Amino acid sequence: MEIVFIAHKTPPAHQTSFEELDNPLPLPACLGDYNSLRPANSWEEIDQLKNTGFNTVSRQDFEMAKALELNDNFWNFLAAVRKGLGIPKQGFHLEKTLRILSETGRYKTFARSMYKKWNREQAQITCAFNFIRPELHEWLYTLTLGNCIAASRRPQGITMELYRVEPSRLHIHLTVPKYTTHSALKQFITAKYKLLNPKLAELNKNTFNMSKRDLKIFKLGYFKKMSFPEIAEEILQEFPSTKLDSGLIKKIYYRASNKISQLFMGRPWQLQFEKNTKHTTPKKI
Repeated sequence: MEIVFIAHKTPPAHQTSFEELDNPLPLPACLGDYNSLRPANSWEEIDQLKNTGFNTVSRQDFEMAKALELNDNFWNFLAAVRKGLGIPKQGFHLEKTLRILSETGRYKTFARSMYKKWNREQAQITCAFNFIRPELHEWLYTLTLGNCIAASRRPQGITMELYRVEPSRLHIHLTVPKYTTHSALKQFITAKYKLLNPKLAELNKNTFNMSKRDLKIFKLGYFKKMSFPEIAEEILQEFPSTKLDSGLIKKIYYRASNKISQLFMGRPWQLQFEKNTKHTTPKKI
């Protein structure tokens, strides 16, 4: 299944202070005017939209999403979430998803009802996985609706965000705009250091990256069941400058497999949504 990337021209939702980060509020679901939304499937399309003034996902987010496409555990999880929310197993089609995310016309009531339903069930949904990367947590709603990831609406300027990965581990995300000066960055960190210092021991420094070559190696081994020598032969045809043998292919394959599986690790049981007659599924359109 393929993930679609949604670019938009919606301004940031709100300016988040560091003090709010232990319990960050979910971003509003509405991405603005329907005519300002642009779907993209490749990095070239995303880059072109970025150059024309659209808010787009980063290269790292794009690579992470392409890797997430190969995580069967995640798609099984989404199917269970959709069943509980009354969404089709494969998600809504792209056109309907964009209408919902832009709250266009007759979709406005439906969109708001669906988002309230999502917020009510978030505790149950969160209990269904052992680990999820912080970036993916922000994408869950749009992925559940229709296999989409929208560009972040987080505030501009230097921001510091704190995510709870698990009780003893934290992920601290520092966002720095392109033209930030040394003095501005130093001043920001100095001002926040007293708040940050107690958290430093729990900082999770894990970063994510996966090249097109490594993704191809995993796909050939996992989906086409090719042997490592066969993979090496095909990879050399597509990447002739790469020096690889079957032993190195094997290492790359298992490294990629480990990264993909660690993006999302679900529990062995299915989601059990509360049966409450007051919490009905939004009326279908």
